Amino acid sequence: MATDPPATTAPQAPLVCIRGLRFTRASRVIFDGVDLDIPRGKVTAIMGPSGTGKTTLLRLIGGQLKPMAGSVVVDGQEVAKLGHGELYALRQRMGMLFQSGALLTDLNVFDNVAFPLREHTDLPEAMIRDIVLMKLEAVGLRGGHQLLTNELSGGMARRVALARAIALDPMMVMYDEPFAGQDPISMGVLVKLIRLLNDAMGLTSIVVTHDVSEAMGIADHLYLISDGKVVEQGSPAQLEDSASAWVHQFLHGEPDGPVPFHYPAPDFFEDLMAGEQ
Repeated sequence: MATDPPATTAPQAPLVCIRGLRFTRASRVIFDGVDLDIPRGKVTAIMGPSGTGKTTLLRLIGGQLKPMAGSVVVDGQEVAKLGHGELYALRQRMGMLFQSGALLTDLNVFDNVAFPLREHTDLPEAMIRDIVLMKLEAVGLRGGHQLLTNELSGGMARRVALARAIALDPMMVMYDEPFAGQDPISMGVLVKLIRLLNDAMGLTSIVVTHDVSEAMGIADHLYLISDGKVVEQGSPAQLEDSASAWVHQFLHGEPDGPVPFHYPAPDFFEDLMAGEQ
């Protein structure tokens, strides 16, 4: 008796699909034909030198900016073509951890995390209280729910901002330089939380950073961006094995290579002699 072949599960479409992205500021090209996919349920890191448009990419995904050409599709919706109401609804499904934390300084920890729940839902206060305490427990700060923002260390403030980012149980969280300015312990806590929350909540995480070791430690997939292009992409192991000298220089922090130590200048001896003429 013939048996049916085992069913195969079709691969899921990427949560974020970017094709032919072009974006400029004045005469400066930020992105020039970038193609990029963010897989569902994974941690994807976007890395590159300072000023290469990593934060701009998050703003394009969130709809704060519109591309000059190409498309940014999030969960099947082309962001630039959404109306105001549709974009507002999509953003409610995205969490954002800003580099500065962006906490509301007039509110305490509890009210900062409760803010999106009060703003976007009609939940009773008793339920909001339970949700806030659960989110703060997840980042290890339930005991500090009554603290004011000026009583928080930099690492604690970043964790409160993360609790707020996941308050509405988003499908995706975007992290803008989450490790910037953090001491080693705080950085280690954030690295652990990003991975733990992504897996426990079934999130999709996009981490924009230039902290190589932290990104390589938690990311499932990485993109390296420079000069408006994707220079390299792949798993941490694949990037380590890349034949690109630029990738090797970036990952290992070497002072000289394809990105030279010296700014372009005429011959040093000729430059010295010119001053004696």
